[in-house]
Amino acid sequence: MPELEMPVLIALFILAGSVAGYMAGLLGIGGGAVLVPVLFQTFIFLGLDEAHQMHAAVATSLTIIVLTSIQSGRIHYKNDAVDMSVVRQWVPFLVTGVVSGALLAGYFNAEVLKIIFAILTSLIALNMMFNKVDDSLDGKMPAIWLQRGVALIIGFFSALMGIGGGAFSVTTMRLFGRPIHKAVGTAAVLGVFIALPGSLGFVVSGWGKEGLAPYFLGYVNWLAVLLLIPVTTLTAPMGARMAHKIDRNRLEKIFIFFLFLASARILWSVF
Repeated sequence: MPELEMPVLIALFILAGSVAGYMAGLLGIGGGAVLVPVLFQTFIFLGLDEAHQMHAAVATSLTIIVLTSIQSGRIHYKNDAVDMSVVRQWVPFLVTGVVSGALLAGYFNAEVLKIIFAILTSLIALNMMFNKVDDSLDGKMPAIWLQRGVALIIGFFSALMGIGGGAFSVTTMRLFGRPIHKAVGTAAVLGVFIALPGSLGFVVSGWGKEGLAPYFLGYVNWLAVLLLIPVTTLTAPMGARMAHKIDRNRLEKIFIFFLFLASARILWSVF
């Protein structure tokens, strides 16, 4: 990354954090679906080596999500909206998937990581468009072995995408009729066990890579983390207040449009 004056770097990361925080609050999400595209574009603007842009965006997003997931999960737990049986069953396999994904990502070229993000983000958007959950289901989760397999897959792809896995976890639990509040609360707690090991995995897989210094610890840009966490904390409530002024259906359409736009932008960079 070219040597830029510190005030310029700070201004760019504050701008990126403001956009990410506002969009996260507006769209009702706390993680990588917003952060990764914003960070990716920021690293392009900063002139970071193309081979590292996506890896850095994913790794930095996961690091920021650690704190937001802890805060969100704590609130949901206090409101008895966390299914601890699911947490206990999923966590070992989530962590295994996350660590595997984060370490293997260091061996993937940037194009592969971009395509994975674009395809899976588009699938999340399509699921929102067409999936109708049957609330008459009894809420029973599938067999333990199947849950563990799903957790492993969720962890693996969440690490590659730089997200807290909420979209995958909530969708899975809702498909089996779990109440939406329980699904969201449980996913928030699971996000901690995705983001933390994922972040550490990217530190390891990016350690010593040429073209990352300064301000990088492995693939994680620590300057962006330090600046974005307080900025997103301040701007997210602004977006959340705006969300209450917008019709729910329109808000959902905005989110779906944003996901497709983010996917298209990242996929475009491949070609």
